[in-house]
Amino acid sequence: MLMKYKVGGNMVKRKIQLGDQVTCKLTGFKGFANARAEYLFGCIQIEVQPKVDDKGNWSKGQWIDETQLEIVKKRKEKPKKKETERQYGGVERNHP
Repeated sequence: MLMKYKVGGNMVKRKIQLGDQVTCKLTGFKGFANARAEYLFGCIQIEVQPKVDDKGNWSKGQWIDETQLEIVKKRKEKPKKKETERQYGGVERNHP
């Protein structure tokens, strides 16, 4: 499903959803779309978080332009939450 949103008065289709498994066309960097940053003049970057290595260590995510990414595998749809469940945010580990 492509999400549509407005940038500078133009409707743009968002192809990458958070949770999609992606790879960078230029560098081959692989991981999951973890965060999205949209800038004033239309640049959209996605933070790509790689998988945990065999020893259980986390690697730092990379911010990559959305146009450089291709989808390897779409995210699984989450089950809908009940209205009584609350969502809590957390502290960001890293940001652009």
